[in-house]
Amino acid sequence: MTAQRLLEAKSYVTIILAPYMVYKIRKGLQEAIDSPTSTDYIRSIAVEIIPVFNTHFGQGVAGTIARENLETGKRIHPKGINI
Repeated sequence: MTAQRLLEAKSYVTIILAPYMVYKIRKGLQEAIDSPTSTDYIRSIAVEIIPVFNTHFGQGVAGTIARENLETGKRIHPKGINI
């Protein structure tokens, strides 16, 4: 939802928003998994999406974010956000 609000009605989106959106999306998925108020359907979708999200954008673990783009992801695609 935060990513959608950041991008709505923007003619030119700056690249500086990309890391923040990745962070907020990952945080929202994790909150959906951990929240006791989430329905089973929402929780099951978040559980399926987060591994795919982490494959493309990295784990987001402290100390790895700046260098994670040096590794290649699935099918030799770039991983994470290029500096």
